[in-house]
Amino acid sequence: MYDSGTGVPQDNTEAAWLFRLAADQGYAHAQSNLGVMYANGTGVPQDFTEAARLFRLAADQGYAGAQCNLGVMYGSGSGVAQDSAEAARLLTHACDQGFLPEKILSPRSPPCRSPSAPGSKSEASLPLPSSTARSGPSSSRRRR
Repeated sequence: MYDSGTGVPQDNTEAAWLFRLAADQGYAHAQSNLGVMYANGTGVPQDFTEAARLFRLAADQGYAGAQCNLGVMYGSGSGVAQDSAEAARLLTHACDQGFLPEKILSPRSPPCRSPSAPGSKSEASLPLPSSTARSGPSSSRRRR
């Protein structure tokens, strides 16, 4: 809700904090959404290493959007060492579940899109840079 401003004022920082709470509980969708936020630097500092870590957690649970995003990151070497074989494996798993990358293994690749939800903001919207990813500690926001 906070990420899209549905029913509440849009607040990406609050959205990231709430996604973090759910991600820490192991919810794949929240892990993937928080990964997108880190990849884009939306509501959190941009950190491709943290984005890849979160996508890996969700991808390992079979979450297709995260598999697609992580595959794109492996293809471009953003946040992870470039690995075309791992990129192809992850993208194949995502595509087998109905997620279709618009441009496979392009550094500026648009997000993977679900055919059932084209243009969905909640799925995979990371424009990856052509340069190497920043690494470093992630910051987690705690409130209340």
